[in-house]
Amino acid sequence: MSAGRRRGQILLGLSIFTAAASGQTAAFVKLQGAGAAVSGYLAKPSGRPGLPAVLLVPAIGELRRAVLETARDMAAHGFVALAVDYDPQHVLQESELVQSVAEEQLALRLTAAAEWLAGQGPLVDPQRVSAIGWDGGSARVLKLVQQGQVQAGVLIGSGGCAAPGNLPAEPVARILLVIGGCTPEQGQALKAGGGYRVELAPAWGEIYKFLNEPPVAEKAGPAAPAAPSSLVVTIRDIMRVINSDDGVRGKVARLLAASSGADVPWDQARSHAAVLVESCDWLLALHPPNGSLASWRGHVADYRAATQTLLKTVEQHDLPGAQRALGRLPQYCGSCHADHR
Repeated sequence: MSAGRRRGQILLGLSIFTAAASGQTAAFVKLQGAGAAVSGYLAKPSGRPGLPAVLLVPAIGELRRAVLETARDMAAHGFVALAVDYDPQHVLQESELVQSVAEEQLALRLTAAAEWLAGQGPLVDPQRVSAIGWDGGSARVLKLVQQGQVQAGVLIGSGGCAAPGNLPAEPVARILLVIGGCTPEQGQALKAGGGYRVELAPAWGEIYKFLNEPPVAEKAGPAAPAAPSSLVVTIRDIMRVINSDDGVRGKVARLLAASSGADVPWDQARSHAAVLVESCDWLLALHPPNGSLASWRGHVADYRAATQTLLKTVEQHDLPGAQRALGRLPQYCGSCHADHR
């Protein structure tokens, strides 16, 4: 065994001993659920049932020292914390094509971890399970929240002073944005600029308060507003005008049916791709004729991410990438039709 590996094991052993001495236990775990085997690191307070729980989703799947320390810190503040290694094959370091092929398995591991964590009664209160995502992990946490697999999400961006680009126009559940790299003036503008709760990094005190809030159904005060009754567009309208071969998606396909990037009217293609992205906000405000609302929102989130990939490749004038992204859209439509048509 190398000296570096022995040193790492000693440090890990010391950290677990320290956690236990402070009224916590912390250890690596393996769990099975939702058709996926998952490795993780579980830190928990001792001696109390009905605790809030939090799933930690780093930007990459590896369980590095910082995320282990975060799990132990969450336990010190009364949370059952599970940091999950959702990318053991390191596909997130591979090409976009490899990532797209592996995406379903990555999402399956996170779903399995969230379900396992919610099932750890009586220690865990299944109505108080949340998730924290950093940078690339934020989009995965957003999806878990939209699918109803966790009750609240914290999306942490490390820099750039910008909100994540994949957010619906209005929150569909309890979400806190923690944004880094801002001046005080920029931070105030972000806090005043939309319907999301925003804090500037570092904001762990605010994160603990947010995650300790009771579920929405138990909070006193007026009910959350319903979707605007003035919305006249229907799901059928969107399918016909936006997502059909004769609609906006079909127009994008015809614009991209070129032999070279020089032949593509990129400005026009960009406009149509942007409409595809924004149509997802309409879909999120509507209820499906069949199936659960949580499942519907999950499918819409998947489709929105796919259309955003299309928009990005169009903006980069990447014809092969745009053609691949466009070709993947029907599979998202098909899976949604299977559950909700």
